[in-house]
Amino acid sequence: MDEAEIVADSLKYPEIMLFNADGEEVYAVYEFEPTYQVLPRNDDIVEISGTVNLNGDISYNVSSNVDLPELDAIGKVELLYDVGAIDEVERIEKYIEIYEDGTSGSICSTPIVGEILEFYESDEYQTAPASLKIEIENLIQTPEELSDDEDLEAEYPNSVSNSYFTVHYDDTVTKTVAQNTLNYLSTLRNKSSSLGFNAPINQSGYSTLQVYLTSNTNSEANGETYHSNDSSNTSWSYIKIYNLNGLSAQDKETVAHEYFHAVQNAYFKQNGWFKGGCGSLVRR
Repeated sequence: MDEAEIVADSLKYPEIMLFNADGEEVYAVYEFEPTYQVLPRNDDIVEISGTVNLNGDISYNVSSNVDLPELDAIGKVELLYDVGAIDEVERIEKYIEIYEDGTSGSICSTPIVGEILEFYESDEYQTAPASLKIEIENLIQTPEELSDDEDLEAEYPNSVSNSYFTVHYDDTVTKTVAQNTLNYLSTLRNKSSSLGFNAPINQSGYSTLQVYLTSNTNSEANGETYHSNDSSNTSWSYIKIYNLNGLSAQDKETVAHEYFHAVQNAYFKQNGWFKGGCGSLVRR
């Protein structure tokens, strides 16, 4: 035996080819435990390396760079993690990158959100690098916790509705703006559904998601999404939008942001959720 090479038709199960001094392939029983490392400037290429042992007394050091197979962004992260090319912290960092960059219509972001939240609640989070903790905590926002005992319909006496939403509005908002907001919410719902998200949960006694609009000034927030204050993990929602300015681009940002808090309450209520990112996925 004179040489050994890696044949990586499968990243998870690379094979070894053995050659004699004349360059002819030979066959022998061998042991090989591969290690994997992502190249620093190209995470689509993985270096496979290790030591090939034959009969316990002959060894060859081998390495080979292998292109990752055609996978979506989530699939690549999972493969790299599965073979040990990245650890748990690096896996979560890559998920955050995918999330912040925005996923395409072919990728549902729900698994990313679930994985990051699961890590956030795990013991591993406690020992994670401070930089990663800051990244995650900067993404998380706890929705408002209020009961549904406010007399909102008296405060917002006008309304327009369709099969999914009822938009209530006060005298500072015109019916045209309310109708345009209703149409925009319907667009958001269609896009979020196409990305694989669940619909928001309606309050008990309501067949539609309740949304309240006002142009009155709120210096603390442009919008708020409320949920129940009981111990359940998921919740109904309703939305308030303040400082409305004719459904401007900024208003649409607010509506999308709050709508996705309502979607998120249908998954997890008490754990908090991610700022902005979900809304940006739908607006794309």
